[in-house]
Amino acid sequence: MSTPKLKITGLDVGQGAAILVQTPNDKNVMRDTGRGRPTYDSGRSIILPHLKAEGIQKLDAIFLSHPHSDHIGGILSLLDNIPIDVIYNSGFSHESNLYERYQTKARTLGVPVVSLVAGDQIDVDPAILLLVYGPSEHMDDIDPNEHSLIFEIIYGDTEFLFTGDAEIKGETEALSR
Repeated sequence: MSTPKLKITGLDVGQGAAILVQTPNDKNVMRDTGRGRPTYDSGRSIILPHLKAEGIQKLDAIFLSHPHSDHIGGILSLLDNIPIDVIYNSGFSHESNLYERYQTKARTLGVPVVSLVAGDQIDVDPAILLLVYGPSEHMDDIDPNEHSLIFEIIYGDTEFLFTGDAEIKGETEALSR
């Protein structure tokens, strides 16, 4: 019998980020949802077709690193088209139509939106360890990038670090831990 694999796929959404994590125990997790504009939505154009091609019918979690549109742009299409168990974010609010709409839609659909801080550990799959290094709850910067959700996935001897758009302050805070 073969050992279950951890599969991480970076989706080409142009400017922005969208990464699919498929865990050894068949959990499907997105890290960011790419770019969103009035004329383009990476959720509809890239992510949903990829999920369909992979036979994925549900997302166990979505981790949104920070509220800029190149990281949350596809969330509305995902909320409209596929069941999502939970959305994790950095807890940093942002005054934008897209941010407000995703928060409202998640509430309407009963999808929990949970803010994470450094020190949290998330149990997505017992085969992996998911550790949150940022943002710090003591961060005093007004830049959403500095409040990026920083986390690591550990599977055996393999480690992946996801930093969002954290800059010097956010990275320094994470490294201090």
